Amino acid sequence: TTAAAADAEAAEAAAAVADEPLVLPPAVAKLSEPLAVVLARMWGTAETHFRNGACKVFRALREERALVSIHLMDVRVQFDDFLRRPDDKQPKLSAFLQAFNSLPEDMRFDDNTKAELHLRSEELRHDLWLETEEREAAARARLVAIRGDGWLEQRLASLERNFSFLIQLEMDRFNTSLNMLLDYNSALTGDAPEGMLEELAVEGGGDDAAGDKKSGKKGGKDDKKTKKGSAGPADGTPGRSALPVDVLSYVLGGGGDVKEKGGKKADKKKDKKDKKGKGDGRETPGSDAGGGDDNITAVAAEATTALAQWLPEAFLPPAAEDGAEAGPSGLHEAIWVQAALATSRIGRLTAKGGVARMLLRSDVGVVYDELDQWIGTRIGEELSVCERVIDLSQQAVEDQVALTSDWVIDDGVTLTINPSRVLLEPPPTPPTPVVVPLDARTLNNVQLEGLHTSLQSASAAEMGYAATADEAALSVGSLSGLLMRAAAADTELPKEWCAQADTQFARVCELLDPDDTGFVLVSKAMSFFCELRGGQ
Repeated sequence: TTAAAADAEAAEAAAAVADEPLVLPPAVAKLSEPLAVVLARMWGTAETHFRNGACKVFRALREERALVSIHLMDVRVQFDDFLRRPDDKQPKLSAFLQAFNSLPEDMRFDDNTKAELHLRSEELRHDLWLETEEREAAARARLVAIRGDGWLEQRLASLERNFSFLIQLEMDRFNTSLNMLLDYNSALTGDAPEGMLEELAVEGGGDDAAGDKKSGKKGGKDDKKTKKGSAGPADGTPGRSALPVDVLSYVLGGGGDVKEKGGKKADKKKDKKDKKGKGDGRETPGSDAGGGDDNITAVAAEATTALAQWLPEAFLPPAAEDGAEAGPSGLHEAIWVQAALATSRIGRLTAKGGVARMLLRSDVGVVYDELDQWIGTRIGEELSVCERVIDLSQQAVEDQVALTSDWVIDDGVTLTINPSRVLLEPPPTPPTPVVVPLDARTLNNVQLEGLHTSLQSASAAEMGYAATADEAALSVGSLSGLLMRAAAADTELPKEWCAQADTQFARVCELLDPDDTGFVLVSKAMSFFCELRGGQ
């Protein structure tokens, strides 16, 4: 009940307050409608400028990231293709196989032949290693060229300009905020904005500005410095200008979208650069290539220096009058806050830019190190194939055999032995030996063939030419000597025939030459031995 009563009282109080009219405290001063419209449009223009500039930079950063990824992928693919390019190892291997198989089979058992084949294997090893080392040197040179082509420096310069453009946007926003605060304060207090009269006096071209046109060079330099806004009011507070501090032109020699900055000199520089073709068509300042210096820090330092004059240490409130207590005005506190925020944001942009530089260098360095590892891996595989070729060839030398199958080096790192492609036909299989029984009295077929061959050879040697079968003849002495040599062998004549060697086969010679002519026809001698076999 107590809680219900409290809720009812609270509801009645709320209803009573709602019924009362809303009374606002009287405003000390208010802006005129035209000035409010001008300030609103000024802030809207500043927001649009900052948003459009930031969107351009963010788009450029995304394009840079895609460009870096695509370029590094292209570098890896092209370098891999370069490492896998064809070589001349296969022609050298084919020539070695042809020379290795050209030797006769019966010479492979000779020690001198083995030494020669080992020497050829070592010469092949030297040629294959030499070509592999040349390929490694070419790959190393290619990697050095990739590292030193300036691409990384261009991308770093583009990255630096993008972040520098963000810093310039912060300076533009601060300058717009400063002008709005000064104009707002002037409208409320009725005082002219600090520095405005001095600025107008210099740029307006009054009597003092017209002056003596024949003034010295020193005076001309002072006028230029004054027009840049470096001079301030007499009370020591910094002067203001309609244009923000162009930190890009101070450090990088011209910055970005100069139409938004309002600078004609930088606009001319950009036009000249575009005519010469130095840019790549980007809408942001990150397009121009440059060196590898950390320009983000330099731009940030220039911007911080420009903001430092609006911090509490430099932008002091006016001195108190009539002994009143001195204290900062609302204008000074607002400007201090804006300067401190701009300084903080610029510091964060500088840190992020440094991290982006470090990450870009790290990513590119990882890819370059990977390419270096690829070289070592590829060369190691090629050398392994070379050693396998030499080991197999030397093993064939020790086994005293030819390399009958074709050897092919696939892709430079794989040795394929193709048994279906025969380089050298294997030697014919020796015939199966046939055992012919020996007879003690008659000649068998093998002995007759051997005797016939011996008689023809002796006849050709004695007559000086190879006569026909009917004309071939030899002397009785040659016949006797031939039979004596056959009897000296183990199996050319039967044992009983060998016993006639004591009489130098005189009985055989008498039967073959009954007329004592001194010569015997080969055909007659063979008929005699064949008849003896048939008679048996």
